[in-house]
Amino acid sequence: NMAGVYYAEVPPVPIPNTEVKLSSAEDTWREAAWKNRSSPAQKAVHLLMYGFFTVYKTIFRGIMAVRKKNRRVILWNGKRYIWYVAQDKDSSYHLLNVVSEDKQLIIACPLNPQTPYLISKGHVFQKQNSDRHWSRYELPFPVPEIITPKFVRTLVEWSVQGRNAVEIRWNGKEICI
Repeated sequence: NMAGVYYAEVPPVPIPNTEVKLSSAEDTWREAAWKNRSSPAQKAVHLLMYGFFTVYKTIFRGIMAVRKKNRRVILWNGKRYIWYVAQDKDSSYHLLNVVSEDKQLIIACPLNPQTPYLISKGHVFQKQNSDRHWSRYELPFPVPEIITPKFVRTLVEWSVQGRNAVEIRWNGKEICI
């Protein structure tokens, strides 16, 4: 029980009218007009909880583990990278997705596009800090029809140690270079 909030649906003290009254405007016949009026104490608790979970998500998003179920792992330069192929939700392409365990490198490579390119979504790309906006870069090598660990390793190596990647300006449509 919060101070100042009475949840029971019985009168708190005996009164001449013994009809049971609701403790808030919720569930009344004019509910739409009342807009679920809660006490200030209830509102404060809701705001505190909302604020806590917002801060919690922000702080712990970066340290939560990368899901590994039904995904493959490669080691490169002493670091683990999780990779998998999945259908893109916004296009007809399948994407090769690669994520470092620390989530610094997050890349996606469309399979079989007209022009091979990579999408960088992480904090770092080719030794440069990123603003975490999705950036697209032309690949200096073709994307094979069959994705192998060797190709994933090549892609990771180029994304981490490569230099002078050519950024592609994307207009929301097919990329043509």
